[in-house]
Amino acid sequence: MKLFKVSTLIAISVASLFNGPTATCAKKFVPTSFVQRTNLLDTPQRVETLTQTASLSKRGGSAVAVKPSARTLWSYYSDMMITVLIGGFTCLWFKSLAANNKDELGIGFPFFEKSFLANGFCNKVYENPGTGGPLTQKFCFYADCVMVIASYFLAKSRGKETNLGYISMAIYTIIHGVIHYSVFRIPNVATGPLTVVGTVMLSFVMILCPMALYSVLTVAPQTKNKGVALPISAVTWLVSVAVYYFTFKKKDYALPYINVSVFLVMYSAKTILLGLKDDDQIAARDAFDANFFKNYGLGQLATYFVIVILICEPIYCGSWFGNAGGHLLFDIALYTFLMVAALG
Repeated sequence: MKLFKVSTLIAISVASLFNGPTATCAKKFVPTSFVQRTNLLDTPQRVETLTQTASLSKRGGSAVAVKPSARTLWSYYSDMMITVLIGGFTCLWFKSLAANNKDELGIGFPFFEKSFLANGFCNKVYENPGTGGPLTQKFCFYADCVMVIASYFLAKSRGKETNLGYISMAIYTIIHGVIHYSVFRIPNVATGPLTVVGTVMLSFVMILCPMALYSVLTVAPQTKNKGVALPISAVTWLVSVAVYYFTFKKKDYALPYINVSVFLVMYSAKTILLGLKDDDQIAARDAFDANFFKNYGLGQLATYFVIVILICEPIYCGSWFGNAGGHLLFDIALYTFLMVAALG
């Protein structure tokens, strides 16, 4: 799933065309692609609708102040917890890189596995790998194909086989699988120092991060309609690319870096800007979450599934995670997330 392939950029472009110019990753970010079911351009209008009660109260009307529901409270504290988890994961990553450079890398928590730091994936070790690269990459290709075929029948049973969100999700996953197969055939295709061309391609993929932030800024009461959402998002884009270029300097870690960046930026922004301080923030959070998943509860489970797998892969690759299938588990978690997002 190396991200410095032209096919990856094609996948992201397809998803962008199907879902609107501003919201592809803002709502669904996946680790390289979080395909959006609805357009977040509609979110400001939904926020205005949800804040009518609060507005009446401020004008002296009879409406009472908005109180956060149980789901809103869960949403807020869940965002906070995800921010802490991803932030801690990032700290472990830097700690592991520093220890690895000094040849002081430990085994197990709180360090990443040496094999992950070397490959960028958790490749399950097989006794008879045969020719080519790690078999985990080939199995990921097979799994992606099987999951797309199975999801087609599920989508058809719900009359959603022509849904643009589903189609873009399926296209991305097929290309995703092809990239895995290319890594199997040519193991060093996306390893080594980060070149100028690689940096340019990374900058295109990294647009997922500022788009996630932009979707929050355009609905948050503190920043919407103030002309700051686009400039802040643009600066975030440049900073995120610069951090990778000067810190990691290798192509190997592009995938986990993009995943971590999108999650960390979006959920920290939601925690800070869509809090519980006043009616407007509560209404904006409810509107944002309503656009996130059709089935909010199932969407939360899918989100945590991806996050847990993302965190466990580099830490427990040498033990139970690797024995259970390695990076194949991440592909399953990712596709589960996408299918819940697209099909509800």
